[in-house]
Parts: sequence; C-alpha cells; structure tokens
Amino acid sequence: MVDIHDTIHQPEARDYWVLAEIACCSSRAFARGNGPQSSLKYPLFGSGLLRKNRIPLSLSVVGPAILLRVADLILSRENSNTMKIRSTTILTVRHQGVVAIGGDGQVSLGDTVIKADAVKIRRLLDGQVITGFAGGTADAFALLERFESKLKDHPANMPRAATELAKEWRTDRALRRLEALITVVDAQHTLLISGTGDVIQPTDGVLGIGSGGNYAVAAARALVGHSTLSAAEIVRASLEIAGDICVYSNGNIIIEELACKN
Repeated sequence: MVDIHDTIHQPEARDYWVLAEIACCSSRAFARGNGPQSSLKYPLFGSGLLRKNRIPLSLSVVGPAILLRVADLILSRENSNTMKIRSTTILTVRHQGVVAIGGDGQVSLGDTVIKADAVKIRRLLDGQVITGFAGGTADAFALLERFESKLKDHPANMPRAATELAKEWRTDRALRRLEALITVVDAQHTLLISGTGDVIQPTDGVLGIGSGGNYAVAAARALVGHSTLSAAEIVRASLEIAGDICVYSNGNIIIEELACKN
C-alpha cells in the first residue's frame, strides 16, 4: 500500500481531477465485498486519466480505503478553488453588564455583492441565546439547526451544548465539509464554535468573526478601554469601521442585546 500523503504531494500529482473515477472504483471495490486493506487493481491507467492528469502510477494499485482518502482530498482541493460565498463581519462585546452582538448585511459571491440586507443574527431558546454566523449561509443554517437541538438537550448549559456541537462537527463526515463559524452568547458566556472542533471563550468578552472580524475586534477593544459607550454602541461603531475597511462588509447593521449575569 502507498502512503497517500507522500504520493499526493509529489510535483507531478498536484493538478488532477479524477474524483469521479476514484469514487467509481471505490464503489466497485466495496460492492465486491473487498475489505479496506485489500489491494485492488483497476484500469485507471488504461483510461488515460492518469497520463492526462499526471497521476503517479502507484495510485492505480491501491485499496478502497486509500481511494476514498484520495477522493476526500481532491474534493477539498476542488472546494478551495471554486467561487465562494463570502460574508460577513460579526462582533460581540460584553461590557457594563450587557452583552451585545451585531452583524452587517452583505453577502458577496466572488467579487459581486448579491445581497445587502441579510440577517445573520438569530435568537434561540426563547431569546435566552443569541447567535451570529459567518461563512456559507446554507452551511451556517445547517449548523444553527444542530446547535438549537443541542440547546434543547442542555437548556441550562450553553457551553455543554456548544461542546457537543463541536464534537459532532468534527466527527461527522458531512459536517466537516460545512464552511462556517458561529458565535453564541447568553447571559454568562461568549463562545466561538469552529469547524475544527474548538470551543473558544475570549478573555475580554470581545469576539469577532468573518472577513472583517479582526478590524471590528481592534476597534471594539480600543472603544471599551477608552470611551464611555455602551456595549451596543461599541458594536455599532466597530462594525461601521470594519465596513469601511473590508470589501465584504457593509453598513446595514443589526444588533441584539442581553443583560449579563455575574
């Protein structure tokens, strides 16, 4: 058996598009009842795909487990090269007994703005939890639905619900392909849930995600330390600054607030 990582990073193997062929071969392998460790030889090279796409010959004699792994890597490469839906800037600030979270309304497809008033802030659990998302809209809604189900399982423990979602996100094969980040806040916690299985709580209660997130966080931290603005006012001012800098963000801002608990 070949080491897929050694093979796939060879210079002659960097440009290829044989996902359908690999998936077909993998399906035939499992249909025949061959185990994942068996070595199978398929007529990949005879089809000309290997020569055309500069695939090493060693990839033509592999087991189905290796084929599936190659297919997964190819699809990841394909997704990274396709036109992406980009959005947004989401910022949350916990300040003076209030937590505020806001986001802009722009959605961009490649270099084109396709929507200017999208709503990326949602209240869950009868308003006790507020979420904001950045990334692919469909992906984010799929994750929000799962997060809401976890909240129903753990209604008094948002960190536990977030951890359960992150674990599912990391281990589920379908969820691993979803490209989105989620920020969630309640009266006590501010959390970032990432697709790498991380649940992160910021030290200072300021958290930003999306294409303009870093700009908004920098502005918010300056305003928290050097102004008398409320949490919602800081969020709005910071998002406006980010919108002036980031081409994937605009000034259509929606803000939600919750009272904090000590």
